[in-house]
Amino acid sequence: ERLGQAPCVEWACPNTASQPKLYNQGMSDRDTSDRQLEADGSEQDANGVGVFPNDEYFPLQWHLHNTGQSGGTPGVDIRAPEAWEITTGDPNIVVAVIGMGVDMHHPDLVNNLVPGYDFLEDDDLPDPANNERLDAHDTLCAGLVAAEGNNHIGIAGVTWNCKIMPIRIGSATSWLRGSVIATAFRWAAANGADILSNSWTGGTSPWPIFLSGVVDVPKHNGIGRDGKGCVVVFAVGNDNGAVPYPVKYPEVIAVGATDDDDVRWQYSNYGFELDLVAPSGCDGEWCGEMATFWSTDQTGYGGYSVLNSDLSIQDYSEYFGGTSASCPIVAGVAALILSVEPNLTSLEVQRILY
Repeated sequence: ERLGQAPCVEWACPNTASQPKLYNQGMSDRDTSDRQLEADGSEQDANGVGVFPNDEYFPLQWHLHNTGQSGGTPGVDIRAPEAWEITTGDPNIVVAVIGMGVDMHHPDLVNNLVPGYDFLEDDDLPDPANNERLDAHDTLCAGLVAAEGNNHIGIAGVTWNCKIMPIRIGSATSWLRGSVIATAFRWAAANGADILSNSWTGGTSPWPIFLSGVVDVPKHNGIGRDGKGCVVVFAVGNDNGAVPYPVKYPEVIAVGATDDDDVRWQYSNYGFELDLVAPSGCDGEWCGEMATFWSTDQTGYGGYSVLNSDLSIQDYSEYFGGTSASCPIVAGVAALILSVEPNLTSLEVQRILY
């Protein structure tokens, strides 16, 4: 920290390495003899290499802790248990999930929600429609960011405790114009969002009016985070081609998708505008296969859970994919970063992520 404050040093961080112990290595799920229990009930390896939540489907979330459970390469993950030794998230950090709305009643999300807004229907109830599977899209995104961890049900988000602000700008059948979306960005920033997660894209044409909102939110001395700037994260899209607008704009962090072998999914867009990649799955729409990737789904029948191999599981989805899933994972990591040091500027968070 002191080096980072020196005027001649642009950026400094520790250089560390650790060897994670696999969750199922030499023990059953019920054996905690060589693990210690944290005060909150979560399990920690006795050698200090990770905190493991008690959520039912966490052992299947390979992007958080990959033991080869999905057939991929062990260790290809975001090292979440190691990160959770430092923090599981500060409830004062807010991630705006901008898209088709979030199920405000989901038991794995309800404790981590703050008020948002529905710009599509112009009210303060940003729940999604329930007409098509895609309407549940951003409920899944929200779960990847901040599904409540260590609560004995469902999944764990990248952060267990940071908050989600649902911002609805569209549905499976309709979408707002760029000027209104720019207003939604400014609203989220003005109402306390630290990070804006966007699992949607535009097209090949620039969005000049929308760009004005993008510029206002992350810049130094702008409207985001009392002048420190909001972190704006976008999915790059799933066309196996060029990065579209508005993701092309340098003000945003553009996120592509990789699989459980740390290889780019063939659907993920790429190019010099791409900033980061993060794990994702595939529901067969873009890659012709079904690759497991668990998250929260809209409650009750419908949504993505209709694809599950076990149809009795309705509030969670077994198959989610696309760069839409990668984007909220990066947003969740940004939330953990700000949980440790909330005074970082948006540019400093970008540098740490990169």
